[in-house]
Amino acid sequence: MINRLGGYIFVVVAFSLNLITEAQTQKNETDKIIGSWMMPDEERIIEIFKEGESYSGKIIWMKEKEKDGSPLKDKENPFYSLRARTMEGL
Repeated sequence: MINRLGGYIFVVVAFSLNLITEAQTQKNETDKIIGSWMMPDEERIIEIFKEGESYSGKIIWMKEKEKDGSPLKDKENPFYSLRARTMEGL
């Protein structure tokens, strides 16, 4: 009886360790998107980061600039009060 119980415990522990290892592998795979990425048109660089359990992104560089050389503004935003903010950081 004890030998059989030991076998069951071994199976449960081995299964649990396998689940933990699989969860860690999946976590590492999905976290591969974290970092800075040049967009295919080479006009922008975006940064992907993790906040809790979700991923977010923001523009950290844009090739296109305003005529005075400053970062491009959000001029077409439907909210007039937001049109003066820069696109970098969004």
